[in-house]
Amino acid sequence: MGMLYGGVDGGGSGSRFSILDNEGRVVAKSEGECTNQWLVGIDKVLDSVEDMWRRAFQSINQTPTQLEGLGLSLSGVEAAHVKQEILEKMATKYPHVAKRVVPVNDSCGAVFTAFKHGGVVLLAGTGSNCQLVSQSSNGDISLVGCGGWGHLLGDEGGGGIC
Repeated sequence: MGMLYGGVDGGGSGSRFSILDNEGRVVAKSEGECTNQWLVGIDKVLDSVEDMWRRAFQSINQTPTQLEGLGLSLSGVEAAHVKQEILEKMATKYPHVAKRVVPVNDSCGAVFTAFKHGGVVLLAGTGSNCQLVSQSSNGDISLVGCGGWGHLLGDEGGGGIC
């Protein structure tokens, strides 16, 4: 199969995991539970990621193998210390999943799927969020936006309120 990469679109209601080949073609998919660390905790989030990774390979009757890279686009992942904790726990508990892991918030995943250097995204799922996401020439990502506090703190634009 060659080199494989993975991506997670993780939200408050459910999550999707995709495995892509080095040409960018989706070769396997799976779905899972909530991966918002504020709702279920980082340990449960990473358990779900590993489970979706395993089930994605099972869906194509392949033995799970380590991915070259894994992008984790997860709601509730904004702070640097949260990203660091995810990296540390993936490295110690699930090193077999991917050689490199990049955690970002769900706004970044949505924008960088469509645009190379950034853009504006409006998310309206379990929660809602509007962000301007940009990437500098040295790779630093900046976010400016409103919302994204989650349905527990009052998120009238999200489905969790409806």
